[in-house]
Order: sequence, then structure tokens, then C-alpha cells
Amino acid sequence: MLGWLHAEIRPVLVALSADGSETVYELASVGKITFDDQMVVEDKQGQILQDGVSCVLFAEREMETALPQVESQSAQLFVFPNPVVEQLTVTGTAAQMPLRLFDINGRLLNVFETSDGQTQINVSNLAKGNYLLQIGNQVVKFIKN
Repeated sequence: MLGWLHAEIRPVLVALSADGSETVYELASVGKITFDDQMVVEDKQGQILQDGVSCVLFAEREMETALPQVESQSAQLFVFPNPVVEQLTVTGTAAQMPLRLFDINGRLLNVFETSDGQTQINVSNLAKGNYLLQIGNQVVKFIKN
């Protein structure tokens, strides 16, 4: 006999890889996210859930309690090239969305506004190192060479 499936809205973390694939984790199961040479997602016991993450998205998704797997509903956001020397390109955004540039220590360096579809950011004046770009509720780590 089949029972009813119960769906509820739960907070999730969506981990996007460089190849565009994504994995959805219930936020309650994520222990920490490390921003070193690469972004790593760990569970609460310190086990690596996923490494080589390019971008993380915090969202709320409808999840069925009997089915932990959730299909992707996020937009295709791309930030390239990574590493970058002069021009960073952001695609897949709506017009007039704020882009916030942070250094790896979390200091806000600049705020940009997106154009519809594709935005170019001149990063040639940045020192070599790791930076974070917040796009809506997503954060992308990139390397400036």
C-alpha cells in the first residue's frame, strides 16, 4: 500500500561545479563550506560531500520527504574565465541585479550592476589572489592572475 507523499519547503544548498552540474543538499546536513584553493562542502561529521565547487546557491526548495533528490530549478549562471587576468564575464543574470565583489577576507571591494544577459567586469586593477563575487544569493569564487 502506498502512502501519501508530504512536500515541504526546506532550505537547501545548491553546489555548482565548473562543468555546470549541480548537487542539492539540505542545509541542515551541511557542516561547513571552505574557501581555500577550491571550494569544498563538508557534512557535520567533517566528511567531504563535494570538492571543486565553483559556486554555491542558498535557496528554498520544495522537497518530498520520501524523495530526498530535488530537480534543479536554478538559472544557468556562468562566471568566466577562471582564473582571470583582465575581464571577468558574468552571464545568465537579469538586468540591474547587484554584483558585489569581495576579497577572500570578506571585505566589500566594489558593487556593480548587471546588464541583461551578460556583464563584463574589469579586474585588471586587482592584485593577484582569490576573490568572491556575490550575484543575488549565489557566491562564486574566482582567481585573479
